[in-house]
Amino acid sequence: MDRLMCTVLILSFQNLWKGLDAVDQGVLNFVVLADWGGLPLPPYYTAQEKAVAAEMERLAQSEGVDFVLSLGDHFYFSGVKDVEDPRFKNTFEGVFSQPSLLDIQWYLTAGNHDHIGNISAQMAYSNISHRWNYPALYYDLQFTVPHTNVSVSILMIDTVVLCGNTNDRVQPVGPEDSTAAANQWNWISAKLASSR
Repeated sequence: MDRLMCTVLILSFQNLWKGLDAVDQGVLNFVVLADWGGLPLPPYYTAQEKAVAAEMERLAQSEGVDFVLSLGDHFYFSGVKDVEDPRFKNTFEGVFSQPSLLDIQWYLTAGNHDHIGNISAQMAYSNISHRWNYPALYYDLQFTVPHTNVSVSILMIDTVVLCGNTNDRVQPVGPEDSTAAANQWNWISAKLASSR
């Protein structure tokens, strides 16, 4: 079960230009996590996932969290079936339910376990939850660091589309759809080429 522990990274971009006091310094705080997807049996979450939610609440209250990047494996072991799947309520909404987390936007991309299920349902859930943002298999995000002219670009990519799916015993052998993979590589290349 220790494989099901959530991976969390807390990042803070700060503008430390000379001449600004601490109050005026721009800060963009966000949480990056993956592999938080609970279990496919009641109660559909783990103690580790609850602990991560508690730590996120602490960070939101003490440091502030501007947004969350969720990088896959939202629902172990085989994703969700449709937008009515109880896993959305039991593994996401019910766990990350602390008041300080309710208005923080989540930006998601799929992991290998999510791809076993219905990725379209995860994207469609964006129309149901005000904080779940999953517009496409891959997409970009733009953020401005408050009180600065510094911007941050984030590319949310789908590595399963790029290299194929895997499980605990088999490594990917290549994309299932080489055209879709090539399209995503071209998109990544274009975004990086135009980035400042």
